[in-house]
Amino acid sequence: MRQLSYHDEEAGPPGQGEARVSEGPVNLRAAPGALDEPGGFGHGAAMPPTPLPEPGPVTRIARIVQPADANSQGTLFGGEAMRFMDEAAAVAAIRYTHGSVVTAHVDAVDFHHPVPMGALLEASARVTAVGRTSLVVEVILESEDRYTGVRKMTTSGRFVLVAVDEEARPREIG
Repeated sequence: MRQLSYHDEEAGPPGQGEARVSEGPVNLRAAPGALDEPGGFGHGAAMPPTPLPEPGPVTRIARIVQPADANSQGTLFGGEAMRFMDEAAAVAAIRYTHGSVVTAHVDAVDFHHPVPMGALLEASARVTAVGRTSLVVEVILESEDRYTGVRKMTTSGRFVLVAVDEEARPREIG
């Protein structure tokens, strides 16, 4: 499996790093609670210049997958999964910046398992790196069978958000 990742130069602005291609699968979640461990999953791609020494607290939001969220196979649309992940990323970023944010980039969204209609869906999001105006939030979606309680990681991804002022201009995080 070939994977494209980006490495930003420490002194350069986000997005002006060099692209690298690596071989092999990425272990996004070795065990439950990987977001709770320093280093988390997937560090290294599209990162602002300053990864946090200790990632921020985990923000969790949950919902039930409804018929309107499902495709003809009775599973969650990928776009609905991404929308829910973006919402969780925004909540984590708003809590971190204490202000408004906008999504600037979505990186490395991976769909691991389908989510059936009627399942409970939980998004866990955590700020993992902060630049002058932008921050990286990593998000994991887990489905839970409402009858058995069995949980499964279904989707994972990384979102870059920018803190904005009242005129929707980038503002410094601080």
